[in-house]
Amino acid sequence: MNQNSKIEPSVPRTPKRNGDEKCEKTGGEKKKDEDKEKAEKKAEEARAQNKKAQEQDMPRFENGGETEIHTAKDSYEIITELGKGSFGAVFSVIRKSDQRPFALKCESVHMKRAMLPYEANVLLALNLLRSPHFVQLVDHGAVENRFLFVVMKCVGKNLWDIRVTQDGRKYTLSTTMKIAEQTLAALRDLHRVGYLHRDIKPPNFAAGREGEDDYHTVYVLDFGLCRRIALKGKDLRTPRKECAFHRDAVREVKLKLRTGEQLKFVLRSGCYTEMNKILVYLDQLVYTSIPDYDFVYKCIRSSSIGMKCNRNDPPDWDANAKEYRGPAYKLGEPYIVKALE
Repeated sequence: MNQNSKIEPSVPRTPKRNGDEKCEKTGGEKKKDEDKEKAEKKAEEARAQNKKAQEQDMPRFENGGETEIHTAKDSYEIITELGKGSFGAVFSVIRKSDQRPFALKCESVHMKRAMLPYEANVLLALNLLRSPHFVQLVDHGAVENRFLFVVMKCVGKNLWDIRVTQDGRKYTLSTTMKIAEQTLAALRDLHRVGYLHRDIKPPNFAAGREGEDDYHTVYVLDFGLCRRIALKGKDLRTPRKECAFHRDAVREVKLKLRTGEQLKFVLRSGCYTEMNKILVYLDQLVYTSIPDYDFVYKCIRSSSIGMKCNRNDPPDWDANAKEYRGPAYKLGEPYIVKALE
C-alpha cells in the first residue's frame, strides 16, 4: 500500500447532534444583544460628553484666563493644576485674605452624576468629629453654569507615591505599624459618622504637608464612593441583595492570604500571630456587627512591641526628624457621634 494514500474510516461518522450545531439566535436574544449594544454606545457617549464638559467648564487660568475664584467668604488665587480625572480637577490656590495655601476641587455642573456635593456632605459630617485624619472643608461655591467647587486643606503625597521612593520600594516595619494605627483610627472615625469608604487603597491615604506640624499625620482622601449606612435617629440601612462591585478578585487574594505560608511571608514571622488574630476576627463579622476597633489596635500594638518597633521613631518620609509627631490612637471612642444619635 502506498504510504501516502488516504485511509478511509470503516465506521461512518457520528452525525452531529442539534446541541453541537450553532443555532440561530431567537428574536428575543437578538433584541437583547441590540439593547446591550445601545446601552454600551449610550454609556460611551455619556463618557465623551462628561469629558468634553470637564474640559470646557474647568477654570481656565492660563493664557489670560481667570486667575481668581470668589465665594461669599473669600477669594482664591489659582496657582497651578495639581491633577485631573474623570470626575473633575484639583488646583493649588492661595486664599487672598491671609495668603494661606489650599486645594480647590472642581466638578462640572453638566456631569451626569454629581460626586462633589456628596463628598462635601461627608466632609461636613466629619468636621463634627474634629478627627485629625480628615481634611477640613473650609469653603465652597459654584461658577454659574460651569462648575461646582470646594476648598480644602492641602496635604502631601499619598502613601503609594511615598512608598515607591523608599529603599527597596517598601516601608520599614516601624512605619508600617504607625500607618496601620492611623488608618485604623481614620476608618473608625468615618464609620462613627455613619459612612463606609468602599475604596480603601494606598493612593487614597496621604501624609501631611512637608514642613508643617501635621507632616506625620495620615489623611483619608476621596469620598466619591462612600455609602451612608447609618442615619440620624434611624437604624442601619437594609443591606442590598446585590452589589455592583467586582469582589471576585478581592476574595481570591483573601483566600490565598489565609494559607499559612503565604500569610507568614506577607506579614513576616514576628507579626503573624497578632495579625492572624485580626484576620480571624474580621472573618467573624457580619453586616450588622459593630467592629471592635480597640481590639484591632491592641493587636497592632502587641505586634509592634513584639517586633521591638520604637514608638518614637519618625516615619520613613521624615527620617531626619527627632521624634514621631503623629496623632495617637484614642481608646474607648463611641461608635456613633452624639450629633447623629
